[in-house]
Amino acid sequence: MRSLISTIVVLLCTFASFAKDSALPIIDKSSADNPLKNTGGTLFTEAGGIDGAFIAHKDDWSVTNVSQKPIVAMVVTMEIRDDDRVVIERSEEFDAFFYPTLLNPGETISPFSQDFFATHPVDSKYVPLSSPRCEVTTRWVQFSDGTSFGDPTCAKSLGQSRVALLKNLEELKAVYSREGLDKFAEQLLKPVKPATSDAYVNHLRNVQKKYGPSKALESLNTHLAVGEQRVGLNAGLPSSGVAPQRTTD
Repeated sequence: MRSLISTIVVLLCTFASFAKDSALPIIDKSSADNPLKNTGGTLFTEAGGIDGAFIAHKDDWSVTNVSQKPIVAMVVTMEIRDDDRVVIERSEEFDAFFYPTLLNPGETISPFSQDFFATHPVDSKYVPLSSPRCEVTTRWVQFSDGTSFGDPTCAKSLGQSRVALLKNLEELKAVYSREGLDKFAEQLLKPVKPATSDAYVNHLRNVQKKYGPSKALESLNTHLAVGEQRVGLNAGLPSSGVAPQRTTD
């Protein structure tokens, strides 16, 4: 199960009654040696009236690996803005650290697309953007060989999430080893911390609900084995204190 972490920040601005929809293509602002190709667009809505104002966006966002190496993880950001203001900042992390299948060269995925409007209230004095645009920037990418692209400090929270999840998975395996399958099934239903780990473990809960605890244990063992094989990749993240390797692939 891939890990996906989203952060969306709405920046308040300064109102008359209005309603405006803008279909904005994604503009990739990454550097020329960026190993990803960001494509797609967003439907951006600005509306206001006597009851207040809001902005909303529905994103159709695809990412293609244009490098020559399999990709394990990425951190990218989206901004909806004009020349003067940024009104939406969306930060996304995608991590296949515990997942057997990586993003291979030439493959395209859409982990950051939204099939719903993400709606945010804004200040009643909000003024619509004069010429809105949608800009996406690749901040950091990690390849399967441990090399990386971009700023590794952008991956700090991703690295911390990996360490926490590995511990959570090992604890679940230990419960099975000590107390058997029934106790494992019971323990799996209990929330774990942090929230990023719980979201991932929810995948195992869904497997258990659909196929039973034996299948959930099998899935746990698969993800745990993959994570243990790739544990060396964490050496390139800022929390480890080890400088990452750099590639301009």
